[in-house]
This record gives sequence, structure tokens and C-alpha cells, in this order.
Amino acid sequence: VNESFRLTFEADDVTGTPDFSVLEDNFEILDQSQNQTISITNGRTARKHVWDVALMATREGVFEIPAISFGADSSQPITIVVKPGSAIKPDEKTIYLEVETDVEQPYVQQQVIFTVRLFRSVEVASATLSELEVEGVDAIVESFGEDQNYQMVRNGRRWLVVERKYLVFPQKSGYMTIRPLQFRGRIVTRRSSLGFDIFNQRAGKPVVLRSESVTLGVREPPAAFSGPWLPAKRLELTETWPQNGPQNGTFTTGEPITRKITLRALGLTAAQLPELDLVLPKGLRDYPEQARLEDSAQTEGVLGTREQSLALIPTQPGMVTLPEIQVTWWNVDSQQPEIATLPARTIEVIAAATADLPPPAITEVLETSSLPVGADNSFGSPWKLQSTPGWSWLSPGLALVWMITLVLWWFDRRRSHTPAATSEKVPPKTDPKRALGAIRSACDINEAPAAKDALLKWGAAHWPDAPPANLEQLGVRCGEPLKLRLQDLEQVLYGRNKDWDPARLLKALRSYKSRAAGKKDSKSLSLEPMYRP
Repeated sequence: VNESFRLTFEADDVTGTPDFSVLEDNFEILDQSQNQTISITNGRTARKHVWDVALMATREGVFEIPAISFGADSSQPITIVVKPGSAIKPDEKTIYLEVETDVEQPYVQQQVIFTVRLFRSVEVASATLSELEVEGVDAIVESFGEDQNYQMVRNGRRWLVVERKYLVFPQKSGYMTIRPLQFRGRIVTRRSSLGFDIFNQRAGKPVVLRSESVTLGVREPPAAFSGPWLPAKRLELTETWPQNGPQNGTFTTGEPITRKITLRALGLTAAQLPELDLVLPKGLRDYPEQARLEDSAQTEGVLGTREQSLALIPTQPGMVTLPEIQVTWWNVDSQQPEIATLPARTIEVIAAATADLPPPAITEVLETSSLPVGADNSFGSPWKLQSTPGWSWLSPGLALVWMITLVLWWFDRRRSHTPAATSEKVPPKTDPKRALGAIRSACDINEAPAAKDALLKWGAAHWPDAPPANLEQLGVRCGEPLKLRLQDLEQVLYGRNKDWDPARLLKALRSYKSRAAGKKDSKSLSLEPMYRP
């Protein structure tokens, strides 16, 4: 069961095209090909026809391959015995697939790690593995990490193993079935260097394997649980202040200080983490920044991080208490609710120090300038001051000094602003993963403007040399069905439609990503060679 075999027909000088559709009653046709050779011996021409059909048995039992018509001739029936997969001893196998999940009854939105392993004791080329598909309930599927190559001894036999992992997040309760994965490749048969054609893509014995399907029961959140549903293995809530922050819990009025609150959860993506509801007491103003979302791969799954920064500015002196922050979550290991807490913090706000400086005495300056020390008081009129020796060059000298100062200030300002202006011409690079996380976050909270901004940032990361300027240009590059979903979003933004479906947008985006990566039907496996020089 789930093991491929090949059926070959050979005939000389036959007419007519065979119909292999009768084989589909008991087998799945994986591939078929036809080859014809012509030989001339002593003036006589002989034609040889070969038909090659790859079949897979999907159920156990005894089946008959019926006679196949080749024009006026037909083949003989063949009896095939199909054994269950468990009936094949490990020693009889040279290559097989194995799948497993880390949990059998997950909750809604809980992480499920699905692992598939390819065991082989032979050299394999042109290896591909189909994409993971889920049916029964809606689920989000993501690749997890890179393929792992290692060796394992099982039942006293050494195997080369390729391991691939996926993360599955069911979105509804019910029965979720992970469909069988299909492996395709060719078992390399070693020949002499003269007889082996490295350019022959069909060299070697084709092999097709199919894994077992896996069905999981997805549970609803417990009825007694309240608050945002966060099923995780671990969750922590921390805060940090800058090094030049409030010394001994002291703030100064009018001076901003940045408070950074970080929420981390093992088993949840950053897009699943909620925005913290921060309530500030009277006497503080806050200026929040856009949250930073990040996902990282850990041994036990994905670690989602949501980092929120906000600038706090005290407006009046006195004692201020920042209230306690709590996040309730569900521990999937202990099957109990838990609470992550940031305790309340009391700080002292002091008034800003002000310099007690007297205002500039403009009148005294004018009088000092008009009456130099030791001057004779018998000036008849102000015109006599201008004709006094020394004053005739003082005003032009002051003007010249002022002009030189202005020129030096202009050159210094130009030199200090040139690097900043140059740096502004280079747009900052956008992280594609962070952009995708921002798209998911905007769709989760049904924020169309935020979704548009995140999509354009993702487009800029995808096409850095020529980023799309609007959603229409992005849709033209991505094609259907993402183009239609972007049009729906644009109609909402311009008020032509009030409803849009964020889930359909995310589904279309995932479909485009799969096509762009060349993974629509299969994805290559990174196999290490059996023998190294």
C-alpha cells in the first residue's frame, strides 16, 4: 500500500494505441511513457514498442491487471498482491516515509508541529515532496525551519534521514485531516562510467511513496476561560527602560522617557499576540510607536515576539503610579490558565530645573554704546558723536564681523546637514518577514489602512529595485487571485464598499507565495549524497 511499481509492455510491429484507463479501477496511474526503436538487419526492418506505466496501490488486497488491447493483439492478465504497509518488514525496505505530530487533540489556534521523515538506504536523485494540505477545518500551514539531514540506526540498520517540519494552526474546532504527502524520486543504479549518461533525466528506477494521513480532533477553548485566547507552551511579559532612564524611579517634567514592553510566547506567532491595553494615570502623556513583530524558530516551535515602545512625558510634579499589566493565557502543557504580570511601578516626578537668569538689559547696552567711558560730556548734538574719531570705523567693522560670522555659520550648517540629506535618499530596507507579520496583524484586527501600508512595504521588500507605488501596481505583478483581493481592499479604502474579507486576502497571499517559490505542486528535498569522495 502506498508503494509504486512499474508495469512494462513490449511488442513488435503492433498497431493501435492502448487504453490504460481500465487500470484506474484498482490503481492510481502516476506516470506513463512510450518508446519505439527501429533496427535494420540484412535489409529487414524491425520495430519494437515499449510502454512504461507507473502505478500505485492505494488499498490492500488481490487485484488483477486485465488484458490491455494493442490493436488486434492484447496482453495477458497479471495478478497483483497488495500487502498492508505494516506487513512489510523494515529489513525489506530501502526507502520509506514516516510522519508524526506532537499533539493529537490540539485546541483552536494551538501550534501543531507536523514532522515528515524520509528514510533511505539507497542513492536518490530528483527528489521532491508535495506540499502539506489540510482538510476538514480551516488551518494556517507554514514551513518550519530548513530540511535536516542526519543518520539514524533503527533495528540494527543505518539509514540516511531527511526531516522536514511544518507548523499547523487550526482555526476552528472539529476533525482536521492532514492529507498524505507524496514523494517522487529516482533510485540511482550505479553503472560503469561508459554506460552511465549523467544528462539522462530518466536514468535510475522511479519511485513514488505516499505517507499515511493524520486526523486530529481540534477542541474549543475551555468555557471557563476569559480574555484573549492564547494557547502557548510558555508566555512572559517584560519591560525595559533606557540606561539614561529614570534614576531611582525619578522623572523630570517635560523630559520624555521610553518604556519598552515585550510580550513573548512559545507556540504562537507574533501576529497572534494581542495589543496590550495600557492605561496611564493623570499627569502622564504617552506617544506610542508602531509595535515590532518578530517570529523565530526554536526547538519546541515558533517563538512570537511583540514589542511595544512608548514615550512617556510627565506634565506635573508629584508621585505617579504606573498600573499593573496582566495577560491571561492557556498553558497547553499543564492544561491550566496562567497569568503573566508586570507589577505596578511608582515613580517620582520632579520639576525641571530652570536657570534664574536676568533678562537682557537692552537699554543699558544702548547707553553704553552711545557714551564711551571717559568721553567729554560737551557734545552739542548726536551728529557730533558720528564725527568723533574712532566711531567712523566702528560701525563698518561690526558689520563686517557680522557678515563673516554669517558666512561661517552657513558653511558649517551646510556641512553638518549634507550627510543627513544624503542618508535620506537611501530608503531603509524592509524585512519581508516583518512585513508579512504586519499584514497578518492588520487583517486580524480588520484594519484596511494598516493592511494597505503593510502590503506596500511587503511589495517594496519583494521588488526592492522597482517597488510598486500602489495596490493596483502590486496586483498586476502578483496576478490572480491576489489581484482581486487587493481590488476589494482598495474599494473599502475609497468608500465604495464597506465589507471586505481579510481571510481571503491572506489565503490569496499565501497562494502567490507558493507559486512564486515554485512550490505549487512539489518542493525539492535537499538530499545529502550516499557516498562522499
